Amino acid sequence: FDLEATGPDPDHDFITQIGAVIIENGAIQEHQTFETLVKPPKPIPEKIERLTGISNHELETARSFAEVFEEFREFCKGSVLVTQAGYEWPTDIKEPVIVTKALYTYLYPDVSEIVSTNYLIRQLGIYDQDIRRHRALGDSILIARIFLKLLEECNARGLQSISFDDLQVKREIWIRYFNRRLEERPANASSDKSRLYPGEKVGSSAVAAGQTSFWA
Repeated sequence: FDLEATGPDPDHDFITQIGAVIIENGAIQEHQTFETLVKPPKPIPEKIERLTGISNHELETARSFAEVFEEFREFCKGSVLVTQAGYEWPTDIKEPVIVTKALYTYLYPDVSEIVSTNYLIRQLGIYDQDIRRHRALGDSILIARIFLKLLEECNARGLQSISFDDLQVKREIWIRYFNRRLEERPANASSDKSRLYPGEKVGSSAVAAGQTSFWA
């Protein structure tokens, strides 16, 4: 899955779009998708409008986060969630979360570069010319391709499980720790669940390499 937002600041920005696609039996099911705009409580800055192509005009008729969240929860129910930046996810969904940049760092611990989406595209040879970048559904499909490539590497190494214990992942703004469930928010964070909250809890995560159904 992927989120678009009014900006990158987890304390002050809000979700503007949610996208997701099903991965089943090692294949991306592009006919099984979720995509919706979300009306944020503040306008999108002009530079973010240019980046995502999502305009404030489009969001005038969008539903609120509270209105779309239950549909989103139902779509992902019972699946393993896969994303590129899972520390942004603000809700109490109970499904486990696999973060592709954390998985890549586990497989390639000597990486010194920032593990951005563009970095993973280059390193893994991911085709993205048919993807509309910086839209939640398009980036979800891209994340799914990245994840399947990483899963191939797990299988090639004979890895049946992976534990992210105290794993540190370098990203553009700060280093975050990843946990199987993103259960904690900053103590001073707003109660508005449409915000982007970083998950700071140190913990562990397991990836079953033989898992057949995922949700990106």
